[in-house]
Amino acid sequence: MSREYKLNKSELGRLQREKKLYGQYLPVLKLKQEQIQLEESKLKKLMAKESVNHSNLGDALKPYVPLLADEQSPSVADLLKVSAIMTKEKSLAGIKIRTFERIVWPQFEVPYFETAPWLLRVLPMLKEFLEKEAELALLTEQHAQLVKELRKATQKVNLFDLVLIPKTNDAIKRIAIALGDQQVASVSRGKIAKEKKRVGALI
Repeated sequence: MSREYKLNKSELGRLQREKKLYGQYLPVLKLKQEQIQLEESKLKKLMAKESVNHSNLGDALKPYVPLLADEQSPSVADLLKVSAIMTKEKSLAGIKIRTFERIVWPQFEVPYFETAPWLLRVLPMLKEFLEKEAELALLTEQHAQLVKELRKATQKVNLFDLVLIPKTNDAIKRIAIALGDQQVASVSRGKIAKEKKRVGALI
């Protein structure tokens, strides 16, 4: 539903002030949009890189899978119980996000001489694999958050750029034309009245 505007100078002044404000807000909104786009692009590249690293770690662990599945082997699940996943908050383009810091592992000593050499090798690899997995999960969360904020920023830019500013410009133009027509009509009426008065004086 189109908005109705009063065809007077007061409405014209109000719309001109609105136009000025829109002109001030739009560059700020576009800058915000560009910053989020930049961070989203950087994050996608980081996710791709870390995904490759995670995949490579998985490939390095494949030879040990049969050993890990051996019932005679120690329970890796017991050795790798996660005590906590530590995160910290940071700001990307003014948006607060959670980032991965580290995994807190339970404190225990692996008996060196009683543990198979392959298990001593594989435990640090498994920890790194799980840490990379946790980091990727948080990167995915960050990316979803940035995409959501980018959508909102783009909607705001489009609202100002494609709707509010053009409509305000159109309304200003229509009111200015109407006021001009009113002024011409007023001058014409004045001339007619003056002419009638002059003719009346001659009769």
